Amino acid sequence: MKLRTPRSKDCVTSAVDFDKGQAATGDDTRPDDAEMALQSCIVFGLWVNAPSVGVSDTPVKTAQACLESANEGGLASIDSYEQLREENPIKRGSTLCLVTAEGGVVRAVVQEAQWTRLGEPSVEWAVDYTFKTTLWEQ
Repeated sequence: MKLRTPRSKDCVTSAVDFDKGQAATGDDTRPDDAEMALQSCIVFGLWVNAPSVGVSDTPVKTAQACLESANEGGLASIDSYEQLREENPIKRGSTLCLVTAEGGVVRAVVQEAQWTRLGEPSVEWAVDYTFKTTLWEQ
């Protein structure tokens, strides 16, 4: 699954809904329906909409271990790409564990985290994430 900063000059959202196994970008994409989103607006970066999200630098192998990592937390929405880039909580090789709105447990291993300098006045930086995901239903 890919979560990519939109490259539009308009305010566009890119989102991942792990429950549905879908990633989408466009005017009709609603971040309220997804667990994670990126938006190319002046005051927005990464949006997280999940009850619990944790990030681990070590592999997480089971649903129970992922649930425990998610409950430890550690990943929250970040209001700008500059702050997201400085804090850089999602790195290649890290594992995101989260509990979805429908109660599933997701392990999303970051295969790629690519930063690009756009140089636009509204969005200086963009980031593209590629995840290898596993969803365990509870």
